[in-house]
Formats: sequence, structure tokens, C-alpha cells
Amino acid sequence: MSEAPAEIPPSALMRWVPGLALFRDYRREWLSADLLAGVSVCVVMIPSVIAYAALMGLPPQHGLYAALVPLLVYPFFGSSRQVIVGPDIAISLLIASAIAPLAGGDPSRAAALAATVAVLSGLLLLLGARAKIGAIANFLSKPVLVGYMTGAALILVASQLDKLLGIRLEHNDFFPRLAELAGKLRLAHGPTLLFGLSLLAVIVGLRRLAPKIPPALVVVVTAIGASLALGLEGRGVAVVGAFPRGLPGFALPTADWRDIHTLLPAVIGIALLTYTEGILLARAFAAKNGYEVNPNQELVALGLADVSAGLFQGFSITGSQARTTINDSAGGKTQLSSLFAAITLILFLVFLTPLIARLPVVALAALLIYGGFTLVEFDIMARIYRFYPRSAMLAASTTLGVLAVGVVLGILVGVALSLIALIDRISNPPDAVL
Repeated sequence: MSEAPAEIPPSALMRWVPGLALFRDYRREWLSADLLAGVSVCVVMIPSVIAYAALMGLPPQHGLYAALVPLLVYPFFGSSRQVIVGPDIAISLLIASAIAPLAGGDPSRAAALAATVAVLSGLLLLLGARAKIGAIANFLSKPVLVGYMTGAALILVASQLDKLLGIRLEHNDFFPRLAELAGKLRLAHGPTLLFGLSLLAVIVGLRRLAPKIPPALVVVVTAIGASLALGLEGRGVAVVGAFPRGLPGFALPTADWRDIHTLLPAVIGIALLTYTEGILLARAFAAKNGYEVNPNQELVALGLADVSAGLFQGFSITGSQARTTINDSAGGKTQLSSLFAAITLILFLVFLTPLIARLPVVALAALLIYGGFTLVEFDIMARIYRFYPRSAMLAASTTLGVLAVGVVLGILVGVALSLIALIDRISNPPDAVL
């Protein structure tokens, strides 16, 4: 009887760069599915990442840079075959809340600060791969996460109301912003408001009647077409404007120690959210497709993707649930789909960026407003309020804390409330007489 051949141990390079196994074991029959999935992901991603850049006060190209570089890095270091990394709405809101007070409305300074946050959060994730920093995520209970996301969603919607109405607001904090908005409603620009509400109606209609059609793509194509056909810019509707074509260059972020000290709470919060979103997403799709992921390797991959995004004029990223779902439903088999998405985005950056110049800003606001509502898990909220009244109070308190102190400190409020609730349950355990 012949013995089975001994399994060849992976080389040192393969241990450091596990994604190289993708090319060693790749099957030719997967190629067409990965190519279709990659192109689909890129087409849907472009309008979203431009909107996230606008949320942070950055020029549109920085959103595209933040999407491109991680698509090229993650496939070589991650252990998931389906996860697509890139800018995320919740993390983008957290970055915006952190850098806005320091940037002072200067887009170039905002870009430098966002890149600094990306590098620092990536380094923290790499340290966390050794120090098991992910255990901190266990302090965020489900009611706290629901409350945090609800508060973040309300802040996100409030941040886009000035663009929807075509007016200028000075306050950034939630309650003062609403008060200022109430006093300026009469100044709303009619064409901008009407067009924005129409686009919101299109998004809601597509989600209900044709959920498989990506609303971001439809909204952007419709908005650009209407802008050209109706001359919306001449009617006072603000447009994105021209931005440089081409690929991002290496740029070491410039920030002094005072900026770093101020940004540190946001960096910790972003690393925490990146861990929770990225790891949970990787595990979910690994279970669906019948394989396992390495949590520690995922932390390394996400950390390297964050650092590389910051070094090439981007900002922090994580696993994207929407794009990963599109990748999986389009038949993506391996991380080669991520590389195909990157190639498609490179072609767009080199040849097709002038198409975005006539895109109305209110279209991006409509996408972000709807995205804010998707952050709220209404079904889980209803279940919590129905079956767990005390947990509902915890969720509501977290929401109020986020609205009162902001998105960055809101994470710390959530962790503190989780610990208080845990101590309360330990001090007063439930009992029953049988």
C-alpha cells in the first residue's frame, strides 16, 4: 500500500502573504465569475465613495483613492475569499466628526488629517493582531450598538440637510444645527430641494420594487443626465465640479503632535469599528461558502489596508457589507474579484473622471441621507423595546449620548454604559422560586 504524499508546509513568504495561495490554487473556470463580480462591485462603489469623501469635506478623488489602494492590498493578506474592503458610511461619519473641527473647512488639510487617521488606525489594528485588542469589542453590547448607530444615523442625516435644502449652515453639533435649520427653512433653494426629494423617492422606490438594482448607480446616472439635459448648474444647483484624473501618489501624512493627540479617541473608535465590521462580515460569508477565516490574519489585512490607504491620499476603510454582498451574489469565488474591481477603478480614474464633474451635490446628499436610515436596525429596535425594556433604556441613553457629545465620544459613552449595565446585572442577578 502506497503512503499518501506528505503535505508540503507553506513557505515563509506564503505565511506572511497568504493571499499568494490564490494564484497557486486558482481554477480557470472561476475567471469569468470573478471578472463579472469585480466589475459589478466597482460600478456600484464609485458613487458611494465619492459621497463619503464629500461627507468629510474632501475632494472626490480622495474617496476613489481610499477605495482603490485597499482593493490591491487586502487580497494578498486577508483570509476571506469574498470580503470587499473600502470606505464605509459609519466609519466615514466618525472620521468627519473628528477632522472637521481641525480642518476649518480647508479640503487639503481635511485630506491630510483623514490620511493621518487611516495610518494611525491601521497601526493600531496591526498592534491589536498581537495584543488581542479585539476583545474590547465585546464591551459593546447589542443594545449599545443599536443605540450608537441610531445616534450616528441622525447625525449623518442632519449633516446633509443643508445640501438637500441648498442653504449654508454654520453649526456642526446636532441640536444647534437643527435649531439653525429651523430658522433658515424659508431660504431653501426650490430646484435643489425638489430634485433632492425626487432622487430620494427614486432610491426608496428601487429598494422596495427592484431591490437587486443598485440605487446608487441609478441615482448618479439619472442625476448627471438631468444636470446635462436641464442645465441644473445654471439654475443654481451646485455640482461636484472637475477634479484631477490619474492615480494616487505616495504622500506621507503631515500632522503635528497636537493633532494626533486630538484625533486619538477617533483612531481608537475607528479601529474598534473596523474590527467588529470586518471580522463579523468575513465570518458570515465564510460560513455561507463553507470555509474558515483567520481572525488574527484579518486584523493584519485590515491594518495594512488602512495604512496603505493613508499613505496614498485615502482614508480609513473596513469590510463593506453592501459590496461584499454584490460580490458574492455575482458569483465571486476568490479575491481575484477584488483585483478586477481595482483594475476597473484604475481605468475610471485615468479616463472617465470628467463624467462626475456635472453630478449635482444634492445627489450625493440623497445617497447619504438614505444610507443614514440604513444604519438603523428598526426590526431589532422594535424587538428590544418589546421584550427587553431595560435594554431599551440602555439603547436610548446611548443614542442621546451620541447626539449630545458627538460620534467620537459616543463610542466611549456606549462602552461605559455597557460596563454599567454588566455591573448592575452581576449585582442584581435574576432569581426565581420553583
